[in-house]
Amino acid sequence: MTNVLSIAGFDLLLDVGVKSDIKIANLLKKDIFNIASCNTIQSQNSFVINYQDSYFLEQQINYFLSKKSNKFIKIGMLGNIANAQIINSCLENNDTNIQIIFDPVIKSSSGIELMDLKTLNYINNNNFLKNIDLITPNINEAEILSNIKINNLEDVKNAAKIIKSKGVKNVLIKGAHLNVQNKTIEHYLLQEDKD
Repeated sequence: MTNVLSIAGFDLLLDVGVKSDIKIANLLKKDIFNIASCNTIQSQNSFVINYQDSYFLEQQINYFLSKKSNKFIKIGMLGNIANAQIINSCLENNDTNIQIIFDPVIKSSSGIELMDLKTLNYINNNNFLKNIDLITPNINEAEILSNIKINNLEDVKNAAKIIKSKGVKNVLIKGAHLNVQNKTIEHYLLQEDKD
């Protein structure tokens, strides 16, 4: 049996993060275990966030790693730099074969910043991305991670190469935000073998 751990945000009102991961795992008929990196309440008038206690987050991740086999970890909203550091430390100190997917949630669809500059700098400049098998930024997130403006397919390819150069094995840039010659770029995948 394949065991999946989702580390993501939990929102009381919205179908995002942990709640979305549970639905997808159920569709794929996979067992899923969940850790909330933070709890949020988003509405038209306000945004409130409560970060997970770092010690408790570390204990939960290590417990999963020690008890489960055939592991996949999907990381969504990190919450803050403390969470990013804890997750990175747990993954670096683990000697089992784990496939790790990172969906770098940087902003909400309504434009609220969900990853501060400290956390962004940490994932870009430390060994965080070297533990990642697949990163799945959308166009806007790819622009932030690569520090280039994306206007066309060549820019998408260059952004993927820049992100890959930070140590991540595979880069999947999710399109839907980029229209080139009246065609929407759906997805662009740069694989470990550079295909």
